[in-house]
Amino acid sequence: MSVIPKVIENLRENILQEARKELFAEGYQTFNIRTVAARCEVAVGTFYNYFPSKEMLAATIVLEDWMKSLHMMRQRVSREAELFPGLEAIYNELLKFEELYHEIFNSSTAIYSKYFSRERHKKLRDQLEEPIRQMVEKTNPKIEPFTITFMAENFLGASQERIAFEKLEDILKKILV
Repeated sequence: MSVIPKVIENLRENILQEARKELFAEGYQTFNIRTVAARCEVAVGTFYNYFPSKEMLAATIVLEDWMKSLHMMRQRVSREAELFPGLEAIYNELLKFEELYHEIFNSSTAIYSKYFSRERHKKLRDQLEEPIRQMVEKTNPKIEPFTITFMAENFLGASQERIAFEKLEDILKKILV
């Protein structure tokens, strides 16, 4: 007699939901695959069918939140007609993401190095350039690509330092107006 395995609908999503709770409640250092698997009522081996490691699970959560942040930035750009309020909206979404993950990035060299390695940093910057470019081109369609890259790079650095947009705005006005 063969045993039919239990089918759990949306298990990947359940794992991510429980892992997100665990990650933010306990922090990355004590974030535990066994706890997540237990909360999802699955064996650890089943968990590994979906995520090969703790690092990959955490990285997936970070990536999902980053993609949500980018989506919000694009929505703000589509609704905002004025340049500086639009750039501030983009920056504030970036700040929200940074605030959400600040403690996790600071406590985890694995996650930090994965997301802020030179290659990953460039990818984040390139992704951030898109909404910035869309916002700037509404008012200045002939902007130099280097200027967009410069802005994205400064947004990333300033958000890590939690610098208020008002301090960036003075610089932006000099290069954009």
